[in-house]
Amino acid sequence: MKLFRFGILIATLLLSTISCFADCGGGSYSVWPKGKTLHPDGFIVIGASGDKFEYGAGIGVKYPAYLICDSVRVKLEVFERHTGDYDMNQVLLKPVTPLKSGAIYELRIDSLPLLESGPQKYNYDLRRSEPCRWKISEINDTQAPVWTAKPHVASKSYVQYGCGPEAHVNFKYQIADSSAFLLRTTVTNSDTKKKTTYCLAASDTLVSVGMYMCGGEFVLKRNVIYEVTFDIIDASGNVTPWIGKPILFTAADKETD
Repeated sequence: MKLFRFGILIATLLLSTISCFADCGGGSYSVWPKGKTLHPDGFIVIGASGDKFEYGAGIGVKYPAYLICDSVRVKLEVFERHTGDYDMNQVLLKPVTPLKSGAIYELRIDSLPLLESGPQKYNYDLRRSEPCRWKISEINDTQAPVWTAKPHVASKSYVQYGCGPEAHVNFKYQIADSSAFLLRTTVTNSDTKKKTTYCLAASDTLVSVGMYMCGGEFVLKRNVIYEVTFDIIDASGNVTPWIGKPILFTAADKETD
């Protein structure tokens, strides 16, 4: 009877593990800017997670990146690279030579394995994935973004799933800028002093810091005090560094709906 119960326990654990692998299997890329235009002095961000993690880590080094317009290839160089706490990374790329205003450029990553397509955008109108293309805007934004209301904690969430928790802390803020922007977010664990930096795409007034069940930029644990700072980087590459003390926060202390 004991052997039978032990066998049932092992089978249950194996099924649970297989289920987790199924739920968290695969991987994906993310590309920014999300829209159809790129500023003349702009940059591109490529994120990778899951089984795309290795390819993302090699973009710009093992896998050269270019913007292509007709027969012209403009090399993209890495100016920042970040690794998240949990199975995610990103690379920030900028052209080494000026882009032609009004022209349409397509992102190309060389030397990827034969069956690896690399980053793409999804065309919701045509319901299919397509190469990443941008039209270069005529006007460049030269003004740095401005905080009109600095971030503060607006809400928290913590949900325990079978394969791990999903935890986020949402910060509300206001920014004045004529371009889209990212928030270069740096979170420090006050216990371990570990510091993690990642550029987050945010809405006009809200940014979410944390992790999902299968991956995330920042692993948040209960009963730990964290520090966070936010630098603003707009689509033209203008940067507004964080000034002042970091913001202190904690993860939700109990499970939320």
